[in-house]
Formats: sequence, structure tokens, C-alpha cells
Amino acid sequence: MALTGAMYTGVSGLSVNQTWLNVIGNNIANSNTTGFKSSRTQFKPQFYVTDSPGSAPDTNFGGSNPSQEGLGAVLASIEKNFNPGAIQSTGQPTDMAIDGDGFFVVKGSSQLYTRDGNFTLNSNHELVTGDGQFVQGYGADTNGVVQSGALTNIVVPLGANQVAKATQDASMQGNLNASGTVMAPLAFLVGNDFEPVDIQSVDLTIESTEQPKTATIERVWLDGVRAKAGKTVPLKVLMRNYRGEEVIRTVPLDIPANATGSLQVMVSDGSRLAQWERREVRQPTEPRSVSQMIRALNTARKNNRLYVRLLASDAGAVISGEPLSSLPPSVLGVLESDRSAGDFVPLRSATLREWDMPMEYVVIGSRTLTLTLDAN
Repeated sequence: MALTGAMYTGVSGLSVNQTWLNVIGNNIANSNTTGFKSSRTQFKPQFYVTDSPGSAPDTNFGGSNPSQEGLGAVLASIEKNFNPGAIQSTGQPTDMAIDGDGFFVVKGSSQLYTRDGNFTLNSNHELVTGDGQFVQGYGADTNGVVQSGALTNIVVPLGANQVAKATQDASMQGNLNASGTVMAPLAFLVGNDFEPVDIQSVDLTIESTEQPKTATIERVWLDGVRAKAGKTVPLKVLMRNYRGEEVIRTVPLDIPANATGSLQVMVSDGSRLAQWERREVRQPTEPRSVSQMIRALNTARKNNRLYVRLLASDAGAVISGEPLSSLPPSVLGVLESDRSAGDFVPLRSATLREWDMPMEYVVIGSRTLTLTLDAN
């Protein structure tokens, strides 16, 4: 009996390993089958025969383990591997794939579930599988509202005449990036060290377009006039949009009556103007109060604005975060010698006038123009 038992024990191992080889062969055979999910085999011991029981330890004996012999292996389970595979494009508009969990519902003589998305359209424009079963889903009414409930055959009405209707509303959900354009100013305010800030609500308007809308600044000039102090002269700005079309804007420059000598006109987008301002100050000017923080946010440069600045070579300074231009030399001397009142940063030029023009494009680029004022 002992020899016969050993043979049967070995045969049980051959039997379960034969099943394992059959499963592997099936996986290999279906390696190119659309939507196929591989399987794996799990073994377990058949049962054990106890030849002698174990004993517990006592003061005179350390104890012993039971003596058991196994009588072979049996198949525990054959499990499917539902991890998603790589999705590949087939070039067929009716082929589909499921990214994640779930099944397609198909119906022939009975309702079945499959991961195979190899579908076609029959002569009635119904979506069917390769062997003719109907692909089913929830239908929609004439307004496009999905009617959950009974499953229906999916129909794709190709060639049918329908009245086109523009999309009126769209909804989306998500989390705003804490360091992004929207949330960064709020975090800037809430995290200040000066005083608590309570934000009641945030109104956000998003506009989208199907085409890029950019305009690059190419040239600036005065339109056939001489610049004089106290006069208004038309400044022409030539931009070229994303289609290569010319976009011309006119900015009326009001030259101060007390202006003399040469002036600089800077025409720029928002980012380049902000860079110029940081270079002009030559060091970052941190806000010293919540009011300065709010003013910095309200005056932040936008990318859909055309910014124009009229500059003169006139000394100034930034005192405790407040820019002061066109200061007399005596005041500058006092401020530079006595910096106990706050940080002192000298300015090399004064802004006489500034304009910003809303644009329907994202403005890119910067140009400067030198104006030599005529004597009155």
C-alpha cells in the first residue's frame, strides 16, 4: 500500500501540472485575441495523514511536532488576470476599448459580457460584435439626455439628416493647482504674516477657443506728427496674429506739458513689462501690508493686454515697497544717507504716463521708441 500511495501522490502532481500547462497553452494561443484576459492556476495540498500526534512541552520534556504525510496536490482555482493591457489604435472608428474596470454588454440569444471591443455596424446602423451580437447601452432622448433603465441596442445613425445644435452648457469638476494662476493669489493672501484674511467666495469665468489667439508686436511709430510737450500724438502699434494677418492699434499719447528732452515709449506684453520692472527696481520689493499685497494683485500684468509706458530719465526711489518717481536731488540725498525709515532702492527712470489696452489676443513681444520733443 505504501508504494501504491506514493504512486498516486505523484500522479496527483502530474495531473495538476497538466492543468497548469493547459492554462499556459491557452494563454499563449490567445495572445493576439482582442480583449483576452490571461489565467493562472493555484494549487493546494489534497490532505494530510497524521502518523503520530505532537506533544506539548513540560518540565521533563521539550515537546514534539506531529508527524504528517501529504497525499498529493489538487487544483485550488484558475484565476483571471483583469489588469488592463495596452490600448492600441486600429484605425476603425467603431472599435472600442475599456480603460479600467467594466465590460461591454452584448445580446444575442442571451445577454453576455465581454471585453472585446471589435465592433462593426450592420445595415441598420446597429453596433454589433464580430459574430453578430447586439452591443447594448442606455439610450438617449431627442435632447441628448441619457435615459437610465432598460438597455437598448446602440444605433449610430450615419447618413441620417439631423438639425445641428450648438453646445450651450458644459460642466466639469476638478481641483485647482495650488501653485497655478487662480489659486496662487489666494494662497498669497491667506498665508500673509500681517493680518488674517477671510475670503468669502471666488467667481471664476473660463473662456475657451478652438484656435490659438496670439499677436506678436512687430513695429511701433508715430503717425506723421511731431511730438511736443502738452500735446496728444497717435502711437501706432503693428502686430501680427497667429494667421499672419496684420493687427494695428492706435494709442493716444498724452505728453505732459513739463516734459523736455528725449522720452522713451515702451510697448510690451505683460510678462516682459513685469521683467523690466523687476530689473528697474534691481531687487524684489516685498509687500509690507495686506493693502500692498492686494494692490500688487490688482496691478498684476495680464497676457491679453497691450501695455504702453512713457518714460523719462528722471531719478526716483522705492521706499518700503512704495515707488516714488521724479524726486528732487536733495530728497534723494537725504533718503540715501538716512535709510532708517525703510529700504531704499534708487530708480533710474520715471514713468510719466502709462496705458493698457485690452486685446482679443495673447500679446507677445516688446518694442521701444525714442521721442525727441520739439521746442515750443
